[in-house]
Amino acid sequence: MALKKEELQNQESCQSCKAEVACANCGLYGVLGVVSKLEQSTPEHLEKILKKRQTVLKGENLFRAGQPFNGLYAVKSGSFKSYSFLEGGQEQIVGFHFPGELLGLEAVSSTRYAYSVRALEDSSVCELSFEELELMQDNYQQFQEQLILLLSNQVLLEQRQCGLSIRQSADERLAAFLIGLSSRLEERQLAASEFRLTMSRQDIASYLGLAIETVSRILKLFQKRGLIAVQSKQIKLIDRPGLRELAQLPGSTP
Repeated sequence: MALKKEELQNQESCQSCKAEVACANCGLYGVLGVVSKLEQSTPEHLEKILKKRQTVLKGENLFRAGQPFNGLYAVKSGSFKSYSFLEGGQEQIVGFHFPGELLGLEAVSSTRYAYSVRALEDSSVCELSFEELELMQDNYQQFQEQLILLLSNQVLLEQRQCGLSIRQSADERLAAFLIGLSSRLEERQLAASEFRLTMSRQDIASYLGLAIETVSRILKLFQKRGLIAVQSKQIKLIDRPGLRELAQLPGSTP
């Protein structure tokens, strides 16, 4: 018997939430390793510092731009988008975030979150509370050193993302976007050749600086060329070398 559309959507959501990143592959792993070795650390204290697997339902905001900073978040499962608003009130997508990646790093120095972050599907996060960490001031230097490393990694990720907008053609931008998503999932040892595009076509268009019609047209073109297979939000990268070459990424065939 065929499943109703609502039942299929519920199944997809549940399957997505089950795809959790392993703690050893999470962006917070190095920080927690440092914190656990500090003299004041106890199992009880660590439980206060790290609040695990907090659920964020689809469409809910994890935090909003301008909100006071209280901690870092690591995506445990699901996905998020970060966004701001243009002068006319239009939503501008800043980035997409997947299991193992950190949210809120840019607010460490400014003490306020720079962007709003919303769940693209039913998701979960682990929160590293900075209020509790401040009680460890005597051994804070080790933590700060690890935090600098995290910030450096975040800068590299943002540089890669910014590189999408300066590519000449829309085909190059979208190809680089798909390869970028795949590489980020692969870094966390998650399925990288077949995954769900949980963001809307409009979100992708906003992020890449393209029209939504252009995004839909190019996805169909990529499918026709045999580079990808698309079924609703599910996408399979059939020819990753071909996409890399199209995106003119390092390591691609001239």
